[in-house]
Amino acid sequence: KFGASSAAFDGTTDYLNVTDHADFDFDAGDFTIDFWVKMVDATPASSQGFFSQHANSTNRIQFVMNAGSNNMALYVEVGGSTVVALTVTTGMSDDTWHHVALVRSGNDFDIYIDGLSKGSVTDVDDMPNIAADLRIGTAKNNFDFNGNIDEYRISDTARWTSNFTPPTSEYTSDSNTKLLMHMNEKAATSDTTNDTTLIS
Repeated sequence: KFGASSAAFDGTTDYLNVTDHADFDFDAGDFTIDFWVKMVDATPASSQGFFSQHANSTNRIQFVMNAGSNNMALYVEVGGSTVVALTVTTGMSDDTWHHVALVRSGNDFDIYIDGLSKGSVTDVDDMPNIAADLRIGTAKNNFDFNGNIDEYRISDTARWTSNFTPPTSEYTSDSNTKLLMHMNEKAATSDTTNDTTLIS
């Protein structure tokens, strides 16, 4: 979307791995996870993961596009119980860049697509501290993403609480930025051992 490149995922075991960090433990605090995405198929036959933290089958956070639909979903599970769940219809199109933002403000969780709120849920539960690396481009059960992701950012603030105009250029880091991946590095053409080497 912006810069020299984006991260490309082919839908088969591609993902970016980010070591778990205390900065990703939001408890009851506000946060925003936002990125640009271009899906090969915005109504995929199999579920596809945008990102996840997966300690085991009963303790996980995952943000996915559900199989056979145009629905995007956040699932947060602790000890086998779902503590936060939000599913929205995205209106996203195949092979088109869309801006996605998952925002928590107070007890309100909201999903924005291209700056428009697609749905929200009120939940008083804390976000769990999942003892697992952050994986971008996959979720449980091999829910591997097929498409491109760019400008992946995690912030410890609610950057938007109402409809907004999507960003028109690369982000710059500020005091609320906890992770920012421009995806501007180019994958090596001679090394076939790694599908993607785009963390920046």
